[in-house]
Formats: sequence, C-alpha cells, structure tokens
Amino acid sequence: MSAELRIDIDDDNPGDPLSLRAPAGANPAVTVIGKTTVQAMALLPLLFNLCPSAHRLAAAMAMEAPIEMDWPRHLLRDDLREQALVILRDWSVALRGVPDADSLRGLSLLRSDQLPQLAQALQVFGNRAISVVANWNENWGYWDNQSLLERMEHRLAAALMLCDQLRLDQCGGCYGSDATGEGWALAARGRLVHRAVISNGRITAYSIDTPTERMIRDGSLKGLLVSAWRSPVSVRKSVFDLALACANPCVAIRISSTPAGTTKGGAGA
Repeated sequence: MSAELRIDIDDDNPGDPLSLRAPAGANPAVTVIGKTTVQAMALLPLLFNLCPSAHRLAAAMAMEAPIEMDWPRHLLRDDLREQALVILRDWSVALRGVPDADSLRGLSLLRSDQLPQLAQALQVFGNRAISVVANWNENWGYWDNQSLLERMEHRLAAALMLCDQLRLDQCGGCYGSDATGEGWALAARGRLVHRAVISNGRITAYSIDTPTERMIRDGSLKGLLVSAWRSPVSVRKSVFDLALACANPCVAIRISSTPAGTTKGGAGA
C-alpha cells in the first residue's frame, strides 16, 4: 500500500509551526467487500508492504479464519526487523553518523542464528545513541509525559525482548480478539485492529485501524514533533529526526520547510 504523510514546517508561525496532511487515497479495506473469508485472507497481506504478518493475524482473528503455526513467529520477526532498522539506521542518521553496514546486513532474512549478534549490535549502537541524548535537555522532544530519552530506551528494550522471544520461541500474546468480528495484532508501531462483518459467507463491511492513523488522528504525532521542533536550532534537526524515528509512522514522509522571514507578513516579506 502506498501513501504519503506531508509535514509542513513554517518557522514564521512559532505558535503552530507544523501542519500534518494525512495520507489520502484508496481505502484497502474496501478491496475485500463481497469476498469470502478465504479470498480475503489471500488478498489482505498483499495490500501492505509493511507489517504484512500483523495484518494477516489481525484479519484472521477478525474473520475467525485458521491461523498457521508459524504466523506468530513471522509477526515477531517483522516487528524486530522494523525496530532494528530504527535503532541501527535511523538513530545513527539522525545523529549525523553513518549506519553500520555489517549490523544491517541480514535483516531481510533474520535467521535464528543471527539473533545473538543482532542483540549485541542493538545494545552497542542503541546505547551509543542513547548516551548522546542523555546529555540533552529532557524538554527537547518531551510529549505526553515521556521524554525522547525514555522513548528511545523503551524502543531498545522492546527490540531486545523480541530477540529473546524469537530465540526462545516464545511467540504467544502477540495477537488476539476482544470482540466478535474484531482481531488485533501487536505490530512494531502498536496495536493493529481489523474489524469485519460477514453475512451469508461474504464480507459486507471491513475496517482497519492502524497505529499510524491513530497517532495522526489524536494529535500525538504532531504534539511530539512540535516539541522536538522547539529545541535549539543547533540540535533541532537531530531532535526532530529522532522524534520522528521513535514515532516511526508506517507511511512515506515528505517534509517541506518555510524558513523564517519568507512567509507572507514575515520579516522578509
């Protein structure tokens, strides 16, 4: 599924410097309307290039479809891959470093024998980034009673826990259902929820609620990014990029910036 989140930054508007334009386009859920459960289960994972295993499990729980034994493990592996990319690649780039190619190599397959080495790399490079942020003012990127440092520490801890779960083959508790016609799975960004209504063997209504949609809808993504933007100019880009990496919305992102004094009515007008 292709979508783009637009983030517009206006330095001439310190009261409300950021605007987010949510992705627009076709709703993939409508693709399964009129389909049988079997048809929908074959189709839904193909519609998402991120977290396909989470979508597959949430869909299966929503439609009470059979679940194959290795699906939960695939979900945890997808989640670990996403977490590792943020820690090993995005954090390094945000802090003006160069990602370690050896650490990133092999994430596409993520075999069991790679897990100890990956866990070590996560600790080394994750703690290196965290040690930099630990020296920053905690108000930079502080939002919803959580500092940027705490967000990074929680993400690193979650990634290391995933390594342990996969190594020990403890894959339970990562999906479920709280109501008839509803299924959820714990994707890398949070709880993914599918809801289905089935009548006479056909799907008559279907909806998908993603963590990214929720963080845009409830304003939490904007609040976090505004807090990061209000950090000193000397570190603003690094703080902003780290905050965005911690949120990690599952869409392509385009950022445009209007420098101070170039907006109508600004000093340069």
